[in-house]
Amino acid sequence: MNINDDRWGGYIPWFLRGESLPGSGDFDIFFKRVGQRLATHFQFEQYDRYENRRFGAYLESESLQRYQHNADQSLAPQIRGYFGSDLAKIADRVAARGYNSPPLARQALYKPYSERLGVLEIILRMLPIEVIAPIGRDIRRALAEAEIPLDLRGTPPAFIPLDEPLLQSEVIDRLLPRLEARFPQRAKELIKAYHDLISCEKPGDIFLAAFGTLEGIAREITGDKGFMFNAASLNKRFGNLHKTVHTTMIMLAAHRGDNAGHGRADPGAHELRYLLFSICNIALLLLDYEG
Repeated sequence: MNINDDRWGGYIPWFLRGESLPGSGDFDIFFKRVGQRLATHFQFEQYDRYENRRFGAYLESESLQRYQHNADQSLAPQIRGYFGSDLAKIADRVAARGYNSPPLARQALYKPYSERLGVLEIILRMLPIEVIAPIGRDIRRALAEAEIPLDLRGTPPAFIPLDEPLLQSEVIDRLLPRLEARFPQRAKELIKAYHDLISCEKPGDIFLAAFGTLEGIAREITGDKGFMFNAASLNKRFGNLHKTVHTTMIMLAAHRGDNAGHGRADPGAHELRYLLFSICNIALLLLDYEG
């Protein structure tokens, strides 16, 4: 599926964006809180039956029928049931299918979570702007209670991993001013990598481009056009760095061969955040080392 197709109109639902769900947190608690909060809103916020039926029908369309609305029933209990259903039963069904591959079992188990998260994001895009703030505040509290490392940000709201603001504030914002002063083109390349990450471009292509930028920075700092992140070049050009740091750099470089060398696909979106974080931190380290 081409998520860069202009026909999407600028918004790709969470369950189609290729986002990786966090590996921790209690999604059962979170979605029960969400179901109760949204049901309360639709029950008591003075919507008449026609408005609720219309909202439910449009939600079915906007969610690509991940949520299915029954026009003969009230919206509030349907919303509560959709988000508050016992997801433990889903886990039992997954186990009963006898998956002998943990990744396959995890994928089957997390699909309902991913779809519910996507439907929730779509509901927030459909609600009147004046009610989004209080509902969004309660959703963020539910994320904190359930210890799910996601946050809700932006207008319209979207779910983002908690490490994304960290990447922006602690690495990107510190690195770019120094990089722009010395290597403006390299700074533009990393900015593009960051924007591609946010807009869900292909993770493997983003990593290859960003790591190529890191190699370019190292070569310009050292004046060595043949520099590579291997033991020989690192010992020669950055010999005062600890050997464990050398090892980290070499292992990062090895990700360029994941598909061919390790028999696996490109890094997923969540892995890419970690890899891009590492690339930017190494760029900072190289600049500090030179100084």
